[in-house]
Amino acid sequence: MKSIQFGVVCVVVAFAVNVMQAQTIVNTETLMLDSEEAFQWTIGLGGDFSAGNSSVVDLTLDGGCAWAFEAWEVKASGAWAQLSEDGNDIQSSAFGQVRIMHGDVNVAQPFMFAQTSQNNVLLLNQRNLIGVGVKRRVVQSETFFLDASLGAFAERETYTEESEELPKDLVRNSLILSFGWDVSETLSLRTTTFVQSSYEDVSDSRVFLECGLNVALSDQVAFEWSSGLRWDGQPHGGLGQWDLGNTVGLRLGLNDGD
Repeated sequence: MKSIQFGVVCVVVAFAVNVMQAQTIVNTETLMLDSEEAFQWTIGLGGDFSAGNSSVVDLTLDGGCAWAFEAWEVKASGAWAQLSEDGNDIQSSAFGQVRIMHGDVNVAQPFMFAQTSQNNVLLLNQRNLIGVGVKRRVVQSETFFLDASLGAFAERETYTEESEELPKDLVRNSLILSFGWDVSETLSLRTTTFVQSSYEDVSDSRVFLECGLNVALSDQVAFEWSSGLRWDGQPHGGLGQWDLGNTVGLRLGLNDGD
């Protein structure tokens, strides 16, 4: 069940249900594996292809890995998605992050990270972050956990030409709450919430919320539903304040840590 919950090796198939502007939210915490072994990794793949009166390609790829040695842990994750029709991009997004952590999460675990991303739906040409923080496990039991992280990061955003926006440089604080619950031997739930606010203007805040539900069909296969919500207090380029996306599929885990 543990490998299914965290997707130690996963292939996501079946179908996607998209609401609003499709799944424009990428949650880095989902791919940041808890490295209970010296090395762990995950990879996800999904999409479909249609041809005829119109050629439509919908592909997604994500992955993450974690190395643990002594009190240090290094995590890397990335994702890429593209939805196109007759060679024209409808949605294109990508991100990558590297995080270095030290110490015991049950006491206090300082970390630093660097991240880059782009998303044409959000009129975002490039978003680069570099920051620091500290993470602590607030609640731990046999069936659930709650982690809290507090930090800050420097952000630089550049936008696509159609947004007609100048590049923006900001420093933001960040609060992250991650919750996981093994409801039963076959059902698990995980949610992650990000709250990011500008130090200069608190109204320039963003909230990201993702919820994932896994139902184990066997030791290696689970039915998976995930939903992501993004809210922006000061959207650029005339965008709306929120995006909501849903994905339904199968998750295949091939490396059970137990």
